[in-house]
Amino acid sequence: MNVSDKNFTEEILDLVNSGREGSYWDFKREWYVKEKSGDMLHDIICMANNIENRDAYIIIGVDDDFNICGVENDFNRKTTQNITDFLSNKHFAGDFRPVVEVETIEIREHKIDVICVKNNEYVPYYLTDREKSELFPYHIYTRVQDSNTPKDKSADLIHIEMLWKKRFHLLDSPLQKMKYFLSQKREWCTVASSEIGTVRYYKYMPEYTIKVSELEGDAIETFMLTQMDAHGAWHDIFLYYHQTMLYQTIGVSLDGSQFLTVNPTTGSLDYQNITIFYHYLCRDSIKFTLYEFFTNDENSREYLANKNYMDEVLFFNNDDERKDFESYFSRHLGDYKESIKSVKDDAHRKIISQMQDEYDYRLALKKFQQDYFTELQSMHTKNVNLKSTQN
Repeated sequence: MNVSDKNFTEEILDLVNSGREGSYWDFKREWYVKEKSGDMLHDIICMANNIENRDAYIIIGVDDDFNICGVENDFNRKTTQNITDFLSNKHFAGDFRPVVEVETIEIREHKIDVICVKNNEYVPYYLTDREKSELFPYHIYTRVQDSNTPKDKSADLIHIEMLWKKRFHLLDSPLQKMKYFLSQKREWCTVASSEIGTVRYYKYMPEYTIKVSELEGDAIETFMLTQMDAHGAWHDIFLYYHQTMLYQTIGVSLDGSQFLTVNPTTGSLDYQNITIFYHYLCRDSIKFTLYEFFTNDENSREYLANKNYMDEVLFFNNDDERKDFESYFSRHLGDYKESIKSVKDDAHRKIISQMQDEYDYRLALKKFQQDYFTELQSMHTKNVNLKSTQN
């Protein structure tokens, strides 16, 4: 589990309290025994092919009356690795397999295991071999309301069509499609224009374009000062579908305008009666997708420029994780003070002649973030080891 533990536990508790099963969650009193592995496979495939377009949950440790009975004494408990190995031995079409994680939470002094079936674009999942089970090859199973497709049948055509549309992003909004197209950076073409800057278009759907134009001004940020060449430029970055602007952000070209990237988002923290501003990107955001789109590690100069940029910018999986980090910061101000002391010998600090305090605060915060992630990983490892000893 990560920093969303609390929210996740509350979500599962809300599902238990609903007193019903649904289109993306199911309850089991106990873990599947070996003889019922076909049932587990069927349930996982149905959940992976759910038509709600979201993660799905098989919640184990809740009886038929929706009372929490727990799994602490269940000898058939499985880990993420157990189920991943189980799925890896099955013949799925295209070798696309559901991605699962087993998470353990505590509710009302009982342990509940949740098989989290991750949402992604590779639906529909289906088998190409009988697998010595009751599941049929080339049958597509899904989950509608609180019911799985029976093992001897295939899903209704309307639901199968929906899953294939999801595979090919036909259900996405224009902005969602743009985000997906940006992940295919080699499929973009560039057209230079002196009037409006640089224009890129997605070659398979040229109505999706990126326009970059230079801005006036010479504002300086600390991530510029650590570059080989501290000179840079600011840009407007626009994402368009036809003539409709889908998204706009500010870009910055670093190292003498050698490396174009996004200007990171700014957050703030309170420390000893001062406000510390920091730069960050969340990996689930379109701004981060743009950052990856512009990054070119095959060019050594751009690679180094990006590395210097990353030395200061904080990266989070999502905004919940960022907020949890801010809470962690407020509880460990003494540790942060030590981090500030430890960056005084940083090589970059010795060559910059301005904004040294800001640079110290941000570089120390980057080091401090590593301590935060180390603690999270330690907590996760303890949970994994605990689950392993219980199996």
